[in-house]
Amino acid sequence: MAYSDPRTWVTGELVTAALMNAQLRDNLDAVIEGTTGAYVNAVTGPHAIGGSTVDYVRLGLTGAFTSGGASTVAFGTYTSGVLTGHSADSAAIAGVKLNNSIVTAGNCTTIAQLWVSEPQITVGAGAVTNSAAVYIEGAASEATNDYALWVDAGATKLDGTLGVGGATTLDSTLGVVGDVLIGTTTNHGGRVSIEESSSTTNALIPTLVVNGVTTGTAATNVGTGITFLGSKTGADDVELGQIGFQNGNVGGAFGDFVVKNNPNDATVERFKIRSDGLAILATKGLTFNAETADANMLDDYEEGTWSPVPNGSTGSAGTAADNLAGSYTKVGRLVVATCYGYFTNLGSWTGDAQITGWPFTHGSGTASYGSIGQFPSTLVDAAMRTAVFPAGGTMVNFRKGSKLDVVVPFSAWTTGSGLAVTISYYT
Repeated sequence: MAYSDPRTWVTGELVTAALMNAQLRDNLDAVIEGTTGAYVNAVTGPHAIGGSTVDYVRLGLTGAFTSGGASTVAFGTYTSGVLTGHSADSAAIAGVKLNNSIVTAGNCTTIAQLWVSEPQITVGAGAVTNSAAVYIEGAASEATNDYALWVDAGATKLDGTLGVGGATTLDSTLGVVGDVLIGTTTNHGGRVSIEESSSTTNALIPTLVVNGVTTGTAATNVGTGITFLGSKTGADDVELGQIGFQNGNVGGAFGDFVVKNNPNDATVERFKIRSDGLAILATKGLTFNAETADANMLDDYEEGTWSPVPNGSTGSAGTAADNLAGSYTKVGRLVVATCYGYFTNLGSWTGDAQITGWPFTHGSGTASYGSIGQFPSTLVDAAMRTAVFPAGGTMVNFRKGSKLDVVVPFSAWTTGSGLAVTISYYT
């Protein structure tokens, strides 16, 4: 039955069956049974269905209701039907819209367009598996972009716990079981991917990825921390890199802190702080005071030992023996090396005295000079002996004379005599 607007009756008007049917029967049927037409109640309220009205609720649905059991679900309020939009409805079509204007008359703690309280549950029989103040069953799939929940503007405030992707036990602010993609439809290999796009040439596009581990024991299944991916548009595309706490599943040791250029390649590490506190620069080095040139870069530090080999420029080792030992420290290109000990047998060496086996080859350029001590001897200072490491060479020889232009012969060494040499040189 169609609903028709109530008419205004006049004195003496003849009441016919048609008028009564239209004004009473049909309109009551429309109100009770429903109609696709319009129903207007000009009274502003309060109204109540199922109970008494209260002066602070415009339309109340109260009272007790018991489901008849004809379905597997029960609802206190249910709206359904088919809403067919007009060709002019290009902006939006919605099943329900709340569009109240609210005017306060004093201080107010909270104003909301929609207020949902927790369900007051009394478990009469059986068990309740899940409960929610708001439950969204699903999202449409027919649009270009489909969402189950869309916050189009404004800040979103969460005072409770957020569970994503099937989390059932939530003991932290964010409980993530599945993948969370924000600003992207691509999973960058982590639990949470946040991506900000930019069309500006050479603008950085940052991404935050919180990685997780899907297998492993309780001792190792701890995730890989936070990863920053990214790139910049233009001819020189690069990735911003990765900062993360690594474990064995992704190419690092448990507890390592790693910085990468390419987070998808566990072998490309630029900087690492190991769990034992050791910091490692993988490929380049360290500069100071905003320097960028390779020439101003500290790229190496090493300490170690080496095995000095005393010999002559001619002859042979024969039964030569010694207990010489060496140590060195290398900082960048600078090497400070020392050898010390004594000869137990000079063997069959002849020619110039020299020592080979140095930890690094001397670089090109200028020869390096070092200090020498030989004992017992009274000729060291008087003869002005010194050690010389020629540029590009691998051995050190010895010089004497007022101009240090006379090469010291191997015969100057004697069995049982000690030798100490310290020399600084560049690789």
